[in-house]
Order: sequence, then C-alpha cells, then structure tokens
Amino acid sequence: MKIPLQIEVYGESGVGKTHFCTTSPNPVLIDVSPTAESKVNAILSGCKYFQCASLQDVRDAVEFAKDENYSSVCIDPSIYLQPLAVEEWLVEENAQRRKVDKSLLTSVYPFQRYGDVRRKVDDIFTDVIGSGMNLICTSQMQDYYDGDKKTGKRVPAGYSKLDFQSHIRLRIAIIAKERVCFVRKNRFVDVLSEKYFKKIPDPSFKCLVDNICNAAGLDKDIFVIGDVNHDRKQK
Repeated sequence: MKIPLQIEVYGESGVGKTHFCTTSPNPVLIDVSPTAESKVNAILSGCKYFQCASLQDVRDAVEFAKDENYSSVCIDPSIYLQPLAVEEWLVEENAQRRKVDKSLLTSVYPFQRYGDVRRKVDDIFTDVIGSGMNLICTSQMQDYYDGDKKTGKRVPAGYSKLDFQSHIRLRIAIIAKERVCFVRKNRFVDVLSEKYFKKIPDPSFKCLVDNICNAAGLDKDIFVIGDVNHDRKQK
C-alpha cells in the first residue's frame, strides 16, 4: 500500500499556500472559510472545489473524493475546522439537554469536552488518510503575544493539532521576489531535514516528494502520486 502524506502548509497571506495545494495529485479543494477564499485558485487551476459551511459539508466532500478516486484532499484554511466542530457539537449536545430539560449551552462546557470537539476533526483526517489520500491543510499566520503584550513574532494559526499530526510542515515565504518553502518538520528524513531541506525554490508537491526521496534514498512510487490531470472539472 502506498503512503499518503499529511502536510501542513503555513505562511503569510498571498505567499502561495493554496497554490501549493493545487499542485498535489488529483486534488479536491475544500474551502472552509466563510468568504470562499480558495475559489479563484480552484477555478484557475481547474481543481474540484467545495465551499463548506459545516463539518458535515466537509465529510460529504471527502466522501465525494473517495467515491471519485481522487488522490488528495486539501482543506483551506484549517483554522476554521475547530469552530465548525464546535457548532456541530453544540447542536448535538443541546439536543440531548432538551430531552432532559437542561439549560442549553452557548459554548463548550466543561473545557474538557473540547476533546470530543477535536475528535470530530481528527476522525475526518483519519478517514482521508485511511482511504489512501494525501491530506494537505493550510494555516494562516497570527501575532504572538506574551500575556497581553505583542512580541513581534508571527506564528502559524491553523487547526491546533496539525503541528504534531502532520508528517511534513512547510513554511512558504516570498524572499527577494522568489517563492520558496522551508521544511520545518519531516518525519521521513528527520535530522537530515536542515541539510537537505533548508530551502526549496518554486515549491510544489512533486518538488517536495522528489527532495524527500533524494535525501532519504526512497523510491517516490511509495507515496500517493496519482494522475495530476484527473477530472479537473468544477462543481
């Protein structure tokens, strides 16, 4: 069985995170933003596109990808996944509370129940990877605070568990008018990451896989590559 990759791509607005997603094999682009942030990229690249307003919409899009034999699922931007999971959890929890005449909740309570919320997202990720599809999630950037004081640092702002769930984490940036990516985590090469992956010019899915395989001595056919020209028609 070929190995599907779970990748987090992060960076400032406009650096090409969504573009990287569109370079993955046979991608279904799942846009979870309320403003359809990824639609233009999907149209220009010919990717299959879904704008999802609920977690069930995301599940339905994943089912479509499975049924139609797509090779990659891209979720953009991932920061909206947990709020969608919270909305769904509240609907389900309040339905149960109505049955026993309990007061309704407007937020997750107690705090420990966030484990149930995140499990909803994790189950979708498990379904994607378990179905043999690559999973690429994007993360935006936000200011980092020390207490209530802005530090001047910028950190990834995406689904909270991506940093340790992902096989590979990429930071995309534009330096001297050139788009480059830096590999910040690589489970396949580990300590060699800094040596082989300090900077990759013109980042794309294929370029990333080629670099991983060259560095680790792997055959790229072990990964889910697919046919990049698979049925690129809009919904």
